[in-house]
Amino acid sequence: MRQEIEGKVTEKKICMISHKTIGLQIVSLFLFVMSVLLCCPSVVHAEEGDAVIAVEAFAENVSALDAGETLSLYKDTQDETLMEMNSKILQRAIDAASNAGGGTVTIPAGNFYFKPFQKNFDNPDSVLKSTDANYIEYHIIKCKDNVTVTGTLNEDGSLGTTLFPVGSMSVPIDMFYFVDIFEKGDKSNPNYLVNNHFRNFCINGENTYNHGYYNARGKGFYFCLFKDCSWDNVTVMNTDGTGFGVDCPINSKITNCTAIGCGKQASIYSVGASGFGIGFGYSADESMSIENCTSIGNRKFGVFFEHQGRFTNDFQATEAQGFTVKNCVARGNRYDFGGEMCRNLTYIDCLSEAAYETDPNPLGSVNERAYYFGTKSSDYHIFEAGKEIKVWSANKKYYTDVYGWFVEEGWFDTVLDLGIMYGYTDSDGQPTCVFGQDDTITRAQVAVTLFRYSHPDNAWNNTATNTTPFYDCPSGQFYTEAMNWAYEAAIFKGDTNADGSMTGRVRPNDGISRQELALVLYRFAGANGANVTEFDHTLYLQATGADQVGEWAADAVAWCYVNKILTGGSTPGSGLMPRDVTTRGHAGKMIPQTLATLNQ
Repeated sequence: MRQEIEGKVTEKKICMISHKTIGLQIVSLFLFVMSVLLCCPSVVHAEEGDAVIAVEAFAENVSALDAGETLSLYKDTQDETLMEMNSKILQRAIDAASNAGGGTVTIPAGNFYFKPFQKNFDNPDSVLKSTDANYIEYHIIKCKDNVTVTGTLNEDGSLGTTLFPVGSMSVPIDMFYFVDIFEKGDKSNPNYLVNNHFRNFCINGENTYNHGYYNARGKGFYFCLFKDCSWDNVTVMNTDGTGFGVDCPINSKITNCTAIGCGKQASIYSVGASGFGIGFGYSADESMSIENCTSIGNRKFGVFFEHQGRFTNDFQATEAQGFTVKNCVARGNRYDFGGEMCRNLTYIDCLSEAAYETDPNPLGSVNERAYYFGTKSSDYHIFEAGKEIKVWSANKKYYTDVYGWFVEEGWFDTVLDLGIMYGYTDSDGQPTCVFGQDDTITRAQVAVTLFRYSHPDNAWNNTATNTTPFYDCPSGQFYTEAMNWAYEAAIFKGDTNADGSMTGRVRPNDGISRQELALVLYRFAGANGANVTEFDHTLYLQATGADQVGEWAADAVAWCYVNKILTGGSTPGSGLMPRDVTTRGHAGKMIPQTLATLNQ
């Protein structure tokens, strides 16, 4: 319980001070005093006028530090000794708060530089690989149970506290870490970090450089096995590896956080190197939510999940409670969202700005996909506005506008697997996130779709010369080669006048009615071996809308009806709608259903 007596809080407090730049002689003298005082739990006094920040511990059992003790952080200095002192002081404060049963470490506004003070292997200047027996990464702050670390906001609400890990080492440098599972011999009963929280500060790794072996470390946060932890309003940027690299969480969350330019030392083929990288696979209890976060210009993924069984047999759990990413925004990452060997994962109302990137990527890489799910990924779901949308298989693109019967009946999967329909591209030829399920399909797009099926190995040619008699089919269009083929195969014959003469028009950019498409597919099927003669020509007359079918299309519509190619609109009772223009979704059903007749 907190009790105030004569205006003073009876619980113990440790204070941390942000020092101003002072002369070299004063620094040397102060360092001597500090080095003596830090060897025992004595009082370290602040200089008058310094900005004092508190490490507020729980009221009970504050034996690690004396009441009223103050600790000093050095501000705006990259002196090697002072940076190591900053690391020792911050570590001491966190240790004390945890030893007291828990507490909050509050760091003032300003820039604070930290260098590892623990040399974790025999020769810190040697270039070591992860296969070396004494290879343990440099870390700056080891986290302890029941501690909250918070920065200070500026008056305008922006982050006022920035922590800079510093060093050019032979191994990567992590700012905050907890990886007891890799530091103890018995991995069957490892320790979990419990009840840690991080608020309102930035970690900027621009002053780190690993000149040794890249192994996905060098993170803002490097955790493995933790529970009941959270991050809110924290930014991590310019780290060598992943920004938020936190593995095997239980009941934890990340909200309102940002990752920018992380993975600066990795290549696009490296592991890790993402903004938010969540590993899992140790326990079936694992769960985490990530909400309202932003990930910009990271080397690999914006938000990424992967089973740690990819790397070690210590992770054998095949299920988890589940992971949710909601209302997050990503742009300029190689892949904005996704995973490797991921499962139990749901993305909800996340925005990829892959096709609309406005900020330069700090790492210079180019966004390839909005979503990417790699090796052995399963049980992942993406929802937009309450509807589950479909994701392509590995190395392909996702779309936000496919839904309902088109997905549920498997037609979307079918056209993708056949490689005959794709989504739209932008003015630079780059894929967007739009398939256009409800858009009108043009006559040219139909020709292209059938051409792709008939010529699966053809390289795309957008420079072909028009060889048809159609004056409205110009050379050098995306459809010219396909329309040349369609005319030669008598699939598209062009418009005719009332007397049966040719008009010279094929109207490639016009929509195609459902009965017109039925005629095109009827011709295509007949030219490719389907039986288009032996069927009941009158069976379709029972369908609603049959009386609207043109005489010129009657046989084609009848054949399509018998073969369940043209059976009615997606709305129950809508009938054949023969004169309605065909949507891309409806064509995505009619064309594969036609292809199925070729094998009969």
